[in-house]
Amino acid sequence: DQLRGLERIRVLRVGTRPVRARDTLDRAGRRLFTERRPAWPLALERIVIGLTVLLWAITMWFDVTDLLGEDALLPPELASDRFRWITLDTGTEIRTALVVLIVASLCIIIGWRPTIWLLVAFVLLVAVQRRNHLILNSGDIVLRNFTLLLAFTPTGAALSFDRYRRLGRDGLYSAGRVAPWGLRLVQLQVMVVYFFAFSAVVTTTAAAPTPMGQHWSRVRGSQTMRDSRISSRVNTFW
Repeated sequence: DQLRGLERIRVLRVGTRPVRARDTLDRAGRRLFTERRPAWPLALERIVIGLTVLLWAITMWFDVTDLLGEDALLPPELASDRFRWITLDTGTEIRTALVVLIVASLCIIIGWRPTIWLLVAFVLLVAVQRRNHLILNSGDIVLRNFTLLLAFTPTGAALSFDRYRRLGRDGLYSAGRVAPWGLRLVQLQVMVVYFFAFSAVVTTTAAAPTPMGQHWSRVRGSQTMRDSRISSRVNTFW
């Protein structure tokens, strides 16, 4: 009888192990994506992205004539038209878009209807960047991707003017509880960027033929890779 009892216990333990594993994975998935928690990280990320967009627009203002205007290095007729919902060909149009982008960034920072202004910032970033796609780098692309991803998250649930209007001063010292799936998408975007950046560095380093020419090969490899990316973009967009 004792042996039979031990066998039954062993069968029960083996049989419930997959169920426990599924429950553990289910709880981990919910905790990672859907379990509500204070919105402080989303609010801080909204403020950082707003400040970045503000600095981007201000610094781009000084390069309008040389890089984005009608007399820029890249003529307006050669600008990319892919996903370019607003056509900006003259210096006046570019500067107007940058002013609106500065206003959008300020609204994002203070948290006044951040969802709408994040979408406005995304459209304007695409419009300005498509005017001269040859000056883009990975940071520009990541910035506009972040504005789009954050537009679908409740970034105004903490440290926002909207929350202040609803709750008064108490709204500034408290945060709503939100699901963190939007923040996970942003983190996934960062992981993808770093993965491909690391892959490019490894590929460039592996191309060095000898230790003596390793430094020169790295420099020339990165330059060649950058030139090939630019030429491929030119061939694709033109």
